[in-house]
Amino acid sequence: MAITELEWAKTFSNKLKRLLEEWGMTQKDLSKETGLSEPTISRCLRGDYIPSIRTLINIGHALDCDSEDLISFYDKIYWYLERS
Repeated sequence: MAITELEWAKTFSNKLKRLLEEWGMTQKDLSKETGLSEPTISRCLRGDYIPSIRTLINIGHALDCDSEDLISFYDKIYWYLERS
């Protein structure tokens, strides 16, 4: 079963929110660290934006995590498998 773009964006959004909370960072802080505009960060957090690879890498650096952690969907895959 394929993951839709909407599911991808929402999952990324949830992971980004969790990491910002863990680091105690605001959207403004992340904007400064990544060079991304605050509206772009806001769109990521709402799940309205699918970031480029460069954006993922910049966010990963700012949050001291691998960009792979931001786009890992193993939990979604296991959920789909369990439902089958």
